[in-house]
Amino acid sequence: MCKLFLIGCFLFCLFSCNIQFPKLTTKSTTEPVNKYTTSPEISILTTDLPKYKTTPAPAAPPPKKPEKNNTSSSLDTNNISGIQIIDTSAFFWEIGIKQTQILDVRTFAEYKSGHIYDAINMNVKATGFIHQIQTLDKSSPVAVYCRSGTQSIQAAKILRDNGFEIIYVLKGGLNQWIKDGKEIVK
Repeated sequence: MCKLFLIGCFLFCLFSCNIQFPKLTTKSTTEPVNKYTTSPEISILTTDLPKYKTTPAPAAPPPKKPEKNNTSSSLDTNNISGIQIIDTSAFFWEIGIKQTQILDVRTFAEYKSGHIYDAINMNVKATGFIHQIQTLDKSSPVAVYCRSGTQSIQAAKILRDNGFEIIYVLKGGLNQWIKDGKEIVK
């Protein structure tokens, strides 16, 4: 008696929910329609979500800048392969990930005056910098910053040349971090 009651309740619920069952066919002539759309920025971070049914058109390439003299003082972000220069919010996101190593490449005096929480100080201008970076995990991401962004690019190139796989550089350095209202530790 109880089993019949449960089966009856199940059938009632099933038919009252207006569930549309797919038609059973032996051969499908159309592709299933993807009802989910994910923006390209989000799909990079969440690869398990469904992608676009069709690939979105690529954005137009940025206009080429006129070439300058071979001075390395300017920040030419287009020629740094394997290094991602990211803004404050993206950097904040990356350093929030447990396995990301945060590297402050300023002098020890600058580091003591204020740094990002959990940052390791390794002065890029010190003679033992290459030996110091060997203590870091090469397969884990490294987030690098300095005061304004120039020394961190130099350090990132050294890291890349020494086998580090994922390198992030804070665009604008600690000055931009403070300007954007992020906290530092003294």
